[in-house]
Amino acid sequence: ASPAIIDEVSPHLWQGAGAFKAWAASLETDAKANGITDQMVTVSDATREQVEGDRAYLVVPARYDFKQKGTAMREQAQMTFALQKVDTGWKIAGWAWTGPKASAAGASEP
Repeated sequence: ASPAIIDEVSPHLWQGAGAFKAWAASLETDAKANGITDQMVTVSDATREQVEGDRAYLVVPARYDFKQKGTAMREQAQMTFALQKVDTGWKIAGWAWTGPKASAAGASEP
């Protein structure tokens, strides 16, 4: 199966063998256009795991911290992964980033 990535950055969907590189290039372009620096994503323990044979579905809380034009920002989200088991272990077949827009770090958070 071809990998797929869904994210808030345009064009929002990347598919196929070059999906990861294309997605990373889109993130870089967006960051430069919007003055985004010091990016860091932190993931927590899975809140849902579902395994059926060689396929799995995984949901993890995620937090995206960054600076936008010098202002510390934070985005609480979830990452949802589709996984496939191969000879060497579990491989990410696709993922989606889901959550509300970022707000100033330290602002009221859910």
